[in-house]
Amino acid sequence: MIHFIDRYVGKRIRHRRRVISQSMEALSEMVGCTWQQMHKYEVAKNRVSASRLWRIAQAQGVSVAYYFEGAAEALAAAKRTGVAEAA
Repeated sequence: MIHFIDRYVGKRIRHRRRVISQSMEALSEMVGCTWQQMHKYEVAKNRVSASRLWRIAQAQGVSVAYYFEGAAEALAAAKRTGVAEAA
């Protein structure tokens, strides 16, 4: 089962990439992985390690905290609607 936070972080990576018009290929090259692996991070098929998230943040010009902004509120809303299980 995919954890809500893993999915949330993946969505934030994708959102930031689109905001700054960054291709998946360019981002993956900057952080040292394949575009297929980056896709798996974005859709939460694979978890992002702390060191990889650090490199992604640097490549996207944000702090690591950016990927967690709003997560508590989103999790609470998901629990209220039954979309997420209690963490």
